[in-house]
Amino acid sequence: MARYVVHVPIKVSEVGTGSTIDISSTGVAFLIDRALEPGAAIRFEVALEGEKALLTCDGRVVRVERREAEMFTAATIESVAVRAATGH
Repeated sequence: MARYVVHVPIKVSEVGTGSTIDISSTGVAFLIDRALEPGAAIRFEVALEGEKALLTCDGRVVRVERREAEMFTAATIESVAVRAATGH
């Protein structure tokens, strides 16, 4: 599965915002300042293409590691909805 290095903001519902590290069709890795629980279901938004497209994804946290002041988090992508971004 190809992973693409993509550094864009990620907004995790009811948690906060962070920055992506990489993304594939089935998963995403990102840094955020709050530890999430492995196995937890999450919903997140990622703005792509110069913020012209907004991906809203449902997934599950699979790994969390402390990296200095932030938490490296890897999550699956189980569903994706794509829409045009409107001032995200």
